[in-house]
Amino acid sequence: MYTLRVKRYNAQGILRAELLVSLKDRRKVGDSRRFDYCMLCRSSGVNEAGLCNACYSYLDGEEAKAAARWLAGVGP
Repeated sequence: MYTLRVKRYNAQGILRAELLVSLKDRRKVGDSRRFDYCMLCRSSGVNEAGLCNACYSYLDGEEAKAAARWLAGVGP
């Protein structure tokens, strides 16, 4: 049997490859903040970017810049 491995932390979370696009989507970030779940791992306690502290610490490059814009209050 073939099993596809994807880079996500939880089965319900978004794919890591989709994170940059999701961070540019006001609706996705807003839903994550409103319902208090991390976009990647679905744990509670999210920041203004819709990510928990653990997942936020893994960001680099463009993802980190996009999340930092949310933390600064600028948005996407």
